[in-house]
Amino acid sequence: MEGYVNESFKGDDNQIEQSSVPCQTNNESESKEAKCGYLCWEPDFLQKFNNATCSCLWLCIASFFQGAIVSGLTNGSITTLERRFGLSSKEMSVVVIMYQVGCILAIVILSQIGSRIHQMRLLSTCVLLLGIGSFIFSIPHYISSTYNFSSEQNFECSANYNDGCQDSKDVSKGSVLFLLGLGQFLLGVGSGPLYSTTFVYFDQNMSRRKSSLTTGLFYGIGIIGPAVGYVTQGAVLKLYGDFNRVDLDKIDLKSDDPRFYGAWWLTFIFGSIFCVLNCIPLYCFASYLPNTEEYKVKNTQKKLRGLKLKELMKTIWSEFKTILSIKSYVFVILADMCNAFLVNGLASFAVKFAEIVAYLEPSTAAILTGGIIVVGCGVGSIGGTIILERLNWGCRKIMIFTSIVMCLSVIPSFGMLFGCDTHNYIGITERSSQKNIIDSCNSNCNCSLTSYEPICDSQKNYYISPCHAACEKSLKNDEFTQCGCVPGGVTEVLKPFSECQPTCKYVYALGVVLFVYATLGFCSATPHIQMMLRTVPFNLRHLATSLGWFVGRLLGMIPGPFAFAAILDNSCLYWRKTCNGDRSCAVFDHKEVRTNFAIVTVVINILSAVSMLIALYTYNPEEGSDEIDKATTISDSQKARNGTELNDTSS
Repeated sequence: MEGYVNESFKGDDNQIEQSSVPCQTNNESESKEAKCGYLCWEPDFLQKFNNATCSCLWLCIASFFQGAIVSGLTNGSITTLERRFGLSSKEMSVVVIMYQVGCILAIVILSQIGSRIHQMRLLSTCVLLLGIGSFIFSIPHYISSTYNFSSEQNFECSANYNDGCQDSKDVSKGSVLFLLGLGQFLLGVGSGPLYSTTFVYFDQNMSRRKSSLTTGLFYGIGIIGPAVGYVTQGAVLKLYGDFNRVDLDKIDLKSDDPRFYGAWWLTFIFGSIFCVLNCIPLYCFASYLPNTEEYKVKNTQKKLRGLKLKELMKTIWSEFKTILSIKSYVFVILADMCNAFLVNGLASFAVKFAEIVAYLEPSTAAILTGGIIVVGCGVGSIGGTIILERLNWGCRKIMIFTSIVMCLSVIPSFGMLFGCDTHNYIGITERSSQKNIIDSCNSNCNCSLTSYEPICDSQKNYYISPCHAACEKSLKNDEFTQCGCVPGGVTEVLKPFSECQPTCKYVYALGVVLFVYATLGFCSATPHIQMMLRTVPFNLRHLATSLGWFVGRLLGMIPGPFAFAAILDNSCLYWRKTCNGDRSCAVFDHKEVRTNFAIVTVVINILSAVSMLIALYTYNPEEGSDEIDKATTISDSQKARNGTELNDTSS
């Protein structure tokens, strides 16, 4: 297939469409596409930076900020956002999914035109959109009222109880969801081309060995971004969310209090600023690097520009049919789709999963869980890249390696069963109606479902609030006594939740499981990209990667978060309500959460491994653009032919 050009590409070069870039004449068009600069300003000193090292550097920085915002900051904020605005996990999954919707829309539009426009300026625009999306995502903080962590005027049992909702005014849930979703949508529009177009840019401007190394570096830096994002967000979540609005001396809440919410919005503001600054140097790079083999491909793309719409659509349809007829490519995409389902689903709710089953507060869960997962992802991604770069494998051996890794990934999936059980909440631990929290002992207290301040007795029995425990007297340090629903009698002193919370003995085991799973899962990241590129003809690589990302997001990354969110919501035992009727889950059935997470993870991993094995079985080097496998196939055929001729001679 080397040197292959679609017949529809043939024609007179004079018919090529002229560039629309200002200050560019017909004679200068080709040279200006290889020059650094800002529109007409192309000074000589900038040309010193027009090389693969500099372009890779700034693209890796963009990948860092993209990963930090999308994966680290967003995923580390999910529980806090649910608590602050009364959102369920399913509602937050819709917000997360909007990121994938933006990615899909961008990929659909750019799957064909991405290779025919100035790629580096396209990538610069994408980074700018990341900055705008990050800022919009933080707006709900500014348009909402001050956080009312307790709507009760007093927590004690009282016949004249006032839930404090009469004067409560806050932004509507619809407005919050719209702004959060719009921010994620713009982050998706900016992220889609940042990955699909960057990989093609590397592959067209570098040797195959250097392309694999640079792709792995890009992935690796993109994984360091989430690590920094998780750690930064975890640290910021210890800061009270309304620190810029209220007197902190009057806020008697600690970060381990289940009513506390951190300053989730602060990091998104800084992320927005950094992205805007990063898009400036990216904009100056040339469309292609000088002295590369991409020149031949560039000419092919320019001929496509001169096609009429009808001819262009006919060419696109022909290319789609070509790559979809390659069975190995189709099953590589299916395996990647299954992997994307798990990656996005678990990444979105891994922090919340750790909070639930390991008794961790949001800031600690974000730092520990995020750090462990991201380090594992980095080790796996860089390890897989080094293996490909050092051994210089052909596509067939890459498929064998990826199949083995995917089969091994099934083992740590069973580790999702590790975790601690649900606390014994009086009235709700057993799955039943919320009416059971109102008993004869507290029926005269007029407790509201908006109240939530967990306390516990000496026997480790937990109560939703002092009102539900029928406590009539409060002591210092948030302690209560004279509680009518306590088995130990009215003289027992009930302590706040932060002093009752035990340490889960499975924290370290869960950390090891998540690390191993993340390492194996991302060990196949770079191989997947290489398989997408090498199982199709060279001139269809851009379409192949775009289609791969499209399918992975539409059928993998979009349903993934919703599936895991459904598991969480369906495992909820007590919904904490707000004054405006919104609700977020406060108490989960830990065993059900662990079991369902493990079942989904094991099943999807098995499907991914089977798809990869089928791709290996159906792989045909002659359909793709892998020179090593083609050379091996030709060599084997030559040997077989020579052997046949030798046998004929002997006969």
